[in-house]
Amino acid sequence: MITNLLIGLITTIVNALDALLPHFTVPSFMTSGSLIPTGAVDFIAALFSAVSSFYPSQLVLSIFVSICAMWPVVGAYLVFQWVWRHVPTIAGFGTGDG
Repeated sequence: MITNLLIGLITTIVNALDALLPHFTVPSFMTSGSLIPTGAVDFIAALFSAVSSFYPSQLVLSIFVSICAMWPVVGAYLVFQWVWRHVPTIAGFGTGDG
């Protein structure tokens, strides 16, 4: 009973914060079939299904998608590190004080 109350409280807080954030919809040109023609998607799917018996195409595509998903994180880390290294030392306090 207490856990239900706590979970309900946390859910209410998260929903209230989510309501404050801007929401967006995916543009119609980004949906399936309009950015890449459906015939091209069907052709690529047929190629992958033909070679899937001896080549792990699903695994390769999963690895490729995960690497592409990590690029923004790596880029943000590099930008943060660059900014952090260029913060000056003021009155003996700062990043160069180590």
